[in-house]
Amino acid sequence: MGLLVAIVALFPLVTPPQLLLAETDHKPHASIRWTTREGKHIVLESDFGYTNPSDRIELGRNIAAYVALGGTRLDTGCGHPRGAILRVGFYKINKGKWFFDDIAAGTDVTIELSGVVFNQPVTPRADRVLAHFQYIASDVAACGLGGEYNNLYATAAPDDTLTGKVEDGRNARLGELADRVEVGVDEHGAVRLRAALPYSGFRHIKDPWKLTTPGTFFEPNHFHVEVEVLPDKVAEEMERTNREESAPPAEAPDEGPAGEPPAQHDEDG
Repeated sequence: MGLLVAIVALFPLVTPPQLLLAETDHKPHASIRWTTREGKHIVLESDFGYTNPSDRIELGRNIAAYVALGGTRLDTGCGHPRGAILRVGFYKINKGKWFFDDIAAGTDVTIELSGVVFNQPVTPRADRVLAHFQYIASDVAACGLGGEYNNLYATAAPDDTLTGKVEDGRNARLGELADRVEVGVDEHGAVRLRAALPYSGFRHIKDPWKLTTPGTFFEPNHFHVEVEVLPDKVAEEMERTNREESAPPAEAPDEGPAGEPPAQHDEDG
């Protein structure tokens, strides 16, 4: 026993990092809104439990929705190992109808998510927000494209290539959401997310006709918006490391010619 105590004293037990989890007792709230050609503001919203896309609930019109943990960044292995991915997604109820059949041209589809509480203080990362659009294979094929184009991505950061898995102009619009997302934490510690997606961005980037007027291009059958969140301590460590790496190197003291010590000057010059 004495030997065991000595070993513990020399090598104290290290508490493993706490797993980042959402508090299921708190129900997140999500909404989707857009403006019609007649100027009417459509808002569909509900409280949600955390679930799978297959258990989505109908909001109205032709839209069903869900809120879940996990997403594209996790699926592609691009997430922070100590973080979590939070997403809100939408499906067409009837694939043969429009998501937004009466949306005004040149407007946005605005997604909001709030009330997401984790088991520890967190920091949502605005530079790690993305939108994923998934198209019906027959629509993609009608444009002469292969199955690798069934998925399209829009990111907030212009350099967010998901570690090389997406390419700007091919299957992604990198940086399109740069000034279109807001993330934060409210006074109760709950995460909030707001993203204004340009409706023209629902058109596939490889659609050869490049039309943007509502009703003239095929929409995705599913899309979601996601954000990466980190424990506060991890976010602070990352920020400190980034500052240190970006700081200019310290200048070496002037030793004078041929390594001589710097010249000395009296106060009179």
